[in-house]
Amino acid sequence: MQEWKVEGGLVKDKPRFPWRGFMLDEGRHFFGKEEVKRVIEVIPEIDMTGHFQAALAAYPEFSCTPNAKHEVWTDYSVSTDVLNVANPASMEFVKDILDELADLFPFEYFHIGGDECPTVAWQNNEQCQQLLASMGSTNYHDLQTWFFKEIENHLKTEKTEKTQKIERDLLHGMRHCLEI
Repeated sequence: MQEWKVEGGLVKDKPRFPWRGFMLDEGRHFFGKEEVKRVIEVIPEIDMTGHFQAALAAYPEFSCTPNAKHEVWTDYSVSTDVLNVANPASMEFVKDILDELADLFPFEYFHIGGDECPTVAWQNNEQCQQLLASMGSTNYHDLQTWFFKEIENHLKTEKTEKTQKIERDLLHGMRHCLEI
């Protein structure tokens, strides 16, 4: 390991966008609702459909491989264990999470992450294969786009009145489905 020494200095830095700059990582820390309300004054990012390890460890039935071993990761990486977007119960689970968070975060926007979501689990899951076929597609990235549209529609309901923000470069397939 290389060692770096800095005798003294001043670093001036700020996030590129004003809504960035604080990471609330529930996978490694626990914060109660009141603490979050005091700290969070920016757009929350709820990273779905990948980076969903803690949720899938607690609720493996929402994975593409519910009988497999699911673990909470304590390091940064990309997992092939992703949310089964074709399972109606998984979609209700996600919507319930967003409804709960809508009360916690009084802001107009939600950032629904979405980066680093390998499609291998979807390719090997019968429900995902059937959903993709019903869409008339063979591009598994279209399942992620479909998921974003479903979440967008849910967030626009009177219940939450939220708008999702997603990374434009994530839309590999059905870009025309989303108003971005």
